[in-house]
Amino acid sequence: MKQDPNAFLRLLFLCLIVVLGGTLVFGRGGLLQRQRLDDDIARQQEVNNEMLQKNIALEAQVRDLKNSGDALEEQAREDLGMIRDREIYYRYHRDQVPAKKGTTTNGY
Repeated sequence: MKQDPNAFLRLLFLCLIVVLGGTLVFGRGGLLQRQRLDDDIARQQEVNNEMLQKNIALEAQVRDLKNSGDALEEQAREDLGMIRDREIYYRYHRDQVPAKKGTTTNGY
């Protein structure tokens, strides 16, 4: 039987293509790693967009606090419990008010 003189070269090129293809897909900097990095970038962009929206809201709040005494007073009342002179403040806790018979205690 006569052997093809180019059979060895074909086999060598086939092995070379398989090795290079595997490296292209699975190797460092390959297609799989690129896909993972693209996914990481997309997730980070989502986080960045959320943080940007929070920053915009905080900047608007700071602007309101700087420019409006009413906004500053509202913030002080909510966060710090500010009460004006001669102002009476009542606080009710739902769990401390006795429940009537036949009603629920969750406030609804």
